[in-house]
Amino acid sequence: TYSTRCQDRTPGLWRCEAAAPPAALPSCFSDRVLVLCISPDMTLLSTGVVAPEPPPGSAAADKPEQKMMEKRAKVIEELLQTEADYIKDLEMCVEKVLIPLQDKQLQQVDCEALFGNIQTVIDISKRFLEELEESDSIGRVFLCHRNELQDMYNVYCQNHEEAIALLEMYEKDREIQGHVNACLEHLR
Repeated sequence: TYSTRCQDRTPGLWRCEAAAPPAALPSCFSDRVLVLCISPDMTLLSTGVVAPEPPPGSAAADKPEQKMMEKRAKVIEELLQTEADYIKDLEMCVEKVLIPLQDKQLQQVDCEALFGNIQTVIDISKRFLEELEESDSIGRVFLCHRNELQDMYNVYCQNHEEAIALLEMYEKDREIQGHVNACLEHLR
């Protein structure tokens, strides 16, 4: 099991240290892994960093905090948009690739092994996004979903090698490749 330890160095700023070397990560992760540690009290409105106060009447008054708030809002907006796009892409994959392949009833295609727990990923991601959109405490949403997300992606990673092997095998089969290419054409 790969885990991280987060240490609170200053209010609102967290430092993460890996409890296992990158080699312990499942092979479906790239060698560059972003580990996100979030303070449970992090909200859209909290900056977590106290800026030095400029002299009264200065044009710089409230600017550092305002800039930090704007940056945080942009990051959260990008997070929400990325998650929404991810869900849309997964749903399109199910609609345009998985379902048509299942409808063809090709006995040699193992859709369950190939697409794994994609519907679970969609369902959990939708709930996760919904809570992110409704909450002003992004950190708490991540922490509440941490175990569920980890369990879901553990299943995904455990099936990744088999899915890649199946894809490589299917690439050699002209009939299957023709059906897959027809599905992929609908995505363009």
